[in-house]
Amino acid sequence: MTTRPIVFMFSGQGSQYYQMGKELFREVPAFRQCLLRLDERVKSTIDVSLVDHLYDEKKRLSDRFDRTLYTHPAIFMVEYALAQALIERGVRPDYVVGTSMGELAAAAVAGALPAEDALDLLIQQAKALETHARPGGMLAVIHDPELYHRDPVLSRNSELGAVMFDAQFVVSGAQDRLLEIEGHLKRHDIVCVSLPVTQAFHSSLIDPAGPHFQRILDAAALGAPRIPMISSVDGRPLGRVPQRYFWDVIRQPIQLPKALMELERQQNHVYLDLGPAGTLATVIKRNITPRTQSAGFATMTMFHQDVRNFNLIVEQWARSGQAPAPARPPAPAAAPVAPAAPVAPAAAPVKAQPARQLTACVFPGQGSQARGMGGALFDELADLTARADRILGYSIKDLCLNNPDERLGQTQYTQPALYVVNALSYLKKVRETGVTPDYVAGHSLGEYNALFAAGVFDFETGLKLVKKRGELMSQARGGGMAAVIGLTKGQVQDVLVKNGLTGIDIANYNSSGQIVIAGLKDEIVKAQPVFEAASVRAYIPLKVSGAFHSRYMAIAERSFEEYLDTFTFSPLSIPVISNIHARPYEQAEAKRNLVKQLTHQVNWFDSMRYLLALGEIDIQEVGPGNVLTKLTATIRREARS
Repeated sequence: MTTRPIVFMFSGQGSQYYQMGKELFREVPAFRQCLLRLDERVKSTIDVSLVDHLYDEKKRLSDRFDRTLYTHPAIFMVEYALAQALIERGVRPDYVVGTSMGELAAAAVAGALPAEDALDLLIQQAKALETHARPGGMLAVIHDPELYHRDPVLSRNSELGAVMFDAQFVVSGAQDRLLEIEGHLKRHDIVCVSLPVTQAFHSSLIDPAGPHFQRILDAAALGAPRIPMISSVDGRPLGRVPQRYFWDVIRQPIQLPKALMELERQQNHVYLDLGPAGTLATVIKRNITPRTQSAGFATMTMFHQDVRNFNLIVEQWARSGQAPAPARPPAPAAAPVAPAAPVAPAAAPVKAQPARQLTACVFPGQGSQARGMGGALFDELADLTARADRILGYSIKDLCLNNPDERLGQTQYTQPALYVVNALSYLKKVRETGVTPDYVAGHSLGEYNALFAAGVFDFETGLKLVKKRGELMSQARGGGMAAVIGLTKGQVQDVLVKNGLTGIDIANYNSSGQIVIAGLKDEIVKAQPVFEAASVRAYIPLKVSGAFHSRYMAIAERSFEEYLDTFTFSPLSIPVISNIHARPYEQAEAKRNLVKQLTHQVNWFDSMRYLLALGEIDIQEVGPGNVLTKLTATIRREARS
């Protein structure tokens, strides 16, 4: 166990979303009181309650929250309120670091200016940007930052806004240029994400707003931080804050890795990400060396874990003499709103546990079934096995262990069997280890197990859904599928288009060189010599009755949607990576994703690349076989080469 100083980290634009911090607002009094106090300041300035706007029940997580006049102060408010809540509970920073406009939250926590003054500056900055800056946007690219300099489509159409780590950078530019870049990257199978902003921060497009905001800054009273503040503009410690600094933080490229290098050069640290989305925790993990005792931790995320994370942080890093009692729901009668506690000088560093590696559980789909799967699980978890038998109307144990009449190869039996074995395997794993994963994902059918693990539905509900899905998919006739080995997704698409095979869809994007196609059976047969002539390493027709994950499942899709509408889903407790989007599920789209999964491709390659981009992560296959383990090893190897 080592002694490590605590660093509070504050993110900027692009990390915001509706309902951010809502659990903390409900259950942590200090957070709520500080947020309400700051909201009064905002209302007196722009005549809008951001608390009401942010926590409007009609607003969903997936709704785009991008008006700068609202997002600028809202990000600051939740970050500053979280910092004050942690400080009140004894978790005090030894350093602060912000990125972009998050540097104002860092400065306020460090005592370089009062929180209300920082809030006023952000509102004035937002007004100047909305009035004078040219419209634009930002795009996060999951790839080697050298790509920006090598690829003229990027370098000619955008400006480099930030390099976050060796596999992620951000570009800024006009929206039409960013759309061109986005299309270009997707054609080359490079993952990118549009950020929820309407200004091209860290680019020349915001320059027209500079002189207007500088006049505001010239009149501001800026002092020296009372807690050491490391700049993400140049990576160096700040003395007295320069008068131009809070324009530079949104205009100059973000240099967060330099700030982290400055801190790591001195000693190991505990980095607490106080931003709304928890994205800096990932950046930290990708910038520190594997041998270090430093570690990064998120507090707020989109996955309803804020209070749990808050309590864990307090329990582990509260300074001695502070009671680590858990956060509690607000009392029936609201307490008077009091000023937030002032930032105390940094106390002695605290002892903390070594960093914990991220884990993900992934669940296999159709094709992984085998006679004997499940083994002793059916007896070990006899109650669930009996429930499965009642729902299915036959013995799931007999089906999996004995495979009567070769039923395991029939879709209507395969899918329920795999779901049950995957679920029982997961429950046994959690029971034995006492640990739940940080992320979950499933290949096709396996996505139902991922949603079960995330608490979206219970075991029985999941089995009912899978049973119906299997029945509907088994009714699809006249279709076929084939695995194409040795060509990229783009090359497969080119072969299909050039040879007039437009009735064939890409069904599974398993790895860079393993693609599964689906279509009418005659078309799949016709395609074999075409692909063999294109020097494919292997073309393997699959033993299936239908063209799964293609346009030919449209009838099944409509029927399944009607069935799915009769069920109610619970909130996600663990991030689930979607087959369709290769991104974490959004609660409001859970049903839609499962419906669309029938006619859309399984984007497994990009799903695994998303997980690998999070940093050091142990991806564990849960269920029969090792198909996903092998795919993951291939994708990981390609990512490192």
